[in-house]
Amino acid sequence: NKVEVVMTHKTPNNNTKMREEDILAGIITHLEYLSYNGLETMEPSWVRSVLLTAGVPRQSLMLWVLSQLVPTEAAEISTAPPHIHTQRILQCLSCMGICRSGDSEVIQGTAPAAAQLQFWQRCLDSISHVRRFSTSVKDQESESHSSSILLDQLADSPYLQPILKDGGTTVIPGDLREKYRMWCRYGQYIPVTDLLQDNHDQLNKQLEKYSAMEEHWKVQQTSTEQNELQANVCQGISDLSKQHELFQGVYSLYIAPWTTSNTQLELPNTGPLVHESNVKLTKLTQVLKRTEEASQRCEELGEQEKAVTRHSNHSSAITSTLHSLISQQSLAKSVQ
Repeated sequence: NKVEVVMTHKTPNNNTKMREEDILAGIITHLEYLSYNGLETMEPSWVRSVLLTAGVPRQSLMLWVLSQLVPTEAAEISTAPPHIHTQRILQCLSCMGICRSGDSEVIQGTAPAAAQLQFWQRCLDSISHVRRFSTSVKDQESESHSSSILLDQLADSPYLQPILKDGGTTVIPGDLREKYRMWCRYGQYIPVTDLLQDNHDQLNKQLEKYSAMEEHWKVQQTSTEQNELQANVCQGISDLSKQHELFQGVYSLYIAPWTTSNTQLELPNTGPLVHESNVKLTKLTQVLKRTEEASQRCEELGEQEKAVTRHSNHSSAITSTLHSLISQQSLAKSVQ
């Protein structure tokens, strides 16, 4: 037997407020109807403590609610750091008109009991509406009716109207943004289920394209190429880390004190790095000097080689040269 749940949407502007016991009973009925299994028992005192007390059970229920309304965003939040959960959940639920953008205390579980109970009731109301318009084809008539009710409540929500004013779709979560634009484009003339089916078909097409691209990549890239690429990347990261340490040391020791000083200072000319640079510069200067001397010596040897070549081509010149040398030596001996 199908359980019929009467869903109401309470706002802070209502003059009459349901008693907390009645709201709690309605929430328990919702949780049973939606088959939520995250609570140890449906005892009213235990359910009330979970709803109103910050802790792991309440956070699990909050993520479950988000997964029913915005599955993609819920999957991202579940893997995100805990300190950003509150802001992301608040953004999603405020975009749907379930709470206001400043209701962070409600999300954290520190707001008054009445405000928290009304918040949980609105969450479960919205999930029930989503369940109703996403049922099978045999419930097409009731599905269309439930879709109209949900969209009507979203359109009339006092929290949602300021957000959607002037087409402010940038604050809507990613997996709802395109659906909202399509609904605004076509109005209420096309059932929401048809729009959801179109999105589903487009998603399947994109998945097929992605699968084809993935297979093409697997064919093109071999394991060897991937290993080489990974090794090159790791080596590059290692080299970059070493350079970063060196630059960081130079900056910390020399540049930072000079740039942050109120007085005009000269860059230091002492220290291990400066000394090492001076030693390298001295060695480089010596090498350049020896290279220059070797170059000059090579030029002299080249000139001598040319002279020997010329003399070898003229034997008479060599003979006269030898005679002149001998005569010079004889003259020198006679002088002595």
